[in-house]
Amino acid sequence: MNQKFTYIFLSALAYQVTFGQNLKPEVINASGQKLQNGSFQLTYSVGEPLITVIKTQNDILTQGFIQPDVAKFGDNFNYYPNPVTDKLYLENADKIASYKVYDVLGREVFGHRFDQPQRQITINLETLAEAIFIINAFDKTGKRLYSFQVMKK
Repeated sequence: MNQKFTYIFLSALAYQVTFGQNLKPEVINASGQKLQNGSFQLTYSVGEPLITVIKTQNDILTQGFIQPDVAKFGDNFNYYPNPVTDKLYLENADKIASYKVYDVLGREVFGHRFDQPQRQITINLETLAEAIFIINAFDKTGKRLYSFQVMKK
């Protein structure tokens, strides 16, 4: 009996080691790189879920997968917070005449047109599900001025 138990235990252990789940953290992503310069090291990947965004006037630092659109808008236009829980604020938005919110499949969720220029625009996202959305902002002629991603928590 003891020999049978030992055989079953060792067989189960061998199976677990061979085919068991690996607890080592791994990332499956589309692209990435590790850069090192002296004591500074930067590792990034593209294709992971977005976790955190820290944004200042000139810099964006993200932790996670889906990297936001980091294009410099050049005219002090800014949006925050990202990730957003209920309201998204657009600052220095006086060139924006309308905006549209799209889901990641490109379907328009909603939009709004302004009669007068607005210095700050508030977009209410509280009724939307947790997901990533793309926001396009347009001028009065319909030309797209800004396009960026936000994560709704």
